[in-house]
Amino acid sequence: MPRVVNSVSDHDPTIGTERRDGGRLKSVGNWPVRCFQVLVSLALAGACSAAAVGGIASTQPSQVVVSADRSGSFANLFLLTSGGALRRLTSKKAEQTDPALSPSGTELAYVQAASATCVSCPSTIWIVNTDGSHIRGLTYPQPYNSNPTLWDESPSWSPDGKQIVFSRESDFSYELFTIPNTGGTPRDLFVGGVSPAWGPTRIAYIVLPFERPGPVSLWTIKPNGSDATEVTSGFIESPAWSRDGDLAYLNQPPGGKPILVVMAGGAMRQYSLPLAQATSVSWSPDNKHLAVVAQARPQGKFDVYSIGADGSGLRRLTTNADALSATWGI
Repeated sequence: MPRVVNSVSDHDPTIGTERRDGGRLKSVGNWPVRCFQVLVSLALAGACSAAAVGGIASTQPSQVVVSADRSGSFANLFLLTSGGALRRLTSKKAEQTDPALSPSGTELAYVQAASATCVSCPSTIWIVNTDGSHIRGLTYPQPYNSNPTLWDESPSWSPDGKQIVFSRESDFSYELFTIPNTGGTPRDLFVGGVSPAWGPTRIAYIVLPFERPGPVSLWTIKPNGSDATEVTSGFIESPAWSRDGDLAYLNQPPGGKPILVVMAGGAMRQYSLPLAQATSVSWSPDNKHLAVVAQARPQGKFDVYSIGADGSGLRRLTTNADALSATWGI
């Protein structure tokens, strides 16, 4: 099965991966380098109207969680209500990124650095209820007290909401782990990869190349880490499963327009987006639309867009949000 042993500092400069500098996560490759991160969160309470969701009607409560740097120093978690206001969920002076809504929509997993200011601080997985209550560390404090060179990233929930898969980075490797949502000892899947996404039956993930620069490869495994299968390769970012088992991801070729790829029913459909760059994709609860974080023009701000799973109806949902990632859930 594929394994990765390269340091984060060796990331391909042509793909949207991340590295640390001065204790903050900074973007390289397709993402502009930032001194701060925004995970833009839109919470749409109640049955969403078309106006509340950029023209997309929904028949069930829906929330798109994004995190925002309101202090100019570090990102916390917020909900953007249907009225357009940001409602604070957390207020800790620490960098909080990579939000992922649980299948029930009642809990939010995210990544938190130990501090917003220390150099190369470890990052850990945390959970908070979407009403802002009951914040608890999932992979903190062990083993970070004895080994401060580990970074847990990219949490993704199992379909039943009982487990979370995440990638753990050390100085020289990336490995996938699972952990119960109630905590405990992480289970090593012995699979090297980043950006895991847990689907109805399999986990998708990205394997970085041993030689840089170059394209990455997209793989899937069973939840126990077996049956590693390569799906495709390219300049792939942000794999995401729908609840129906369709797999979407972004293909961001160097110097080209971003491409949204949707694999459904045995067919692969590709939609070139009229945008400069895209970094993140997430399915809507009804499996008919996706949220895409993208930049309309070079040097512009990143915003959240919605688009149909058939590539139609691209709509901008935020304006100058400086978004990094979005998660769309019930």
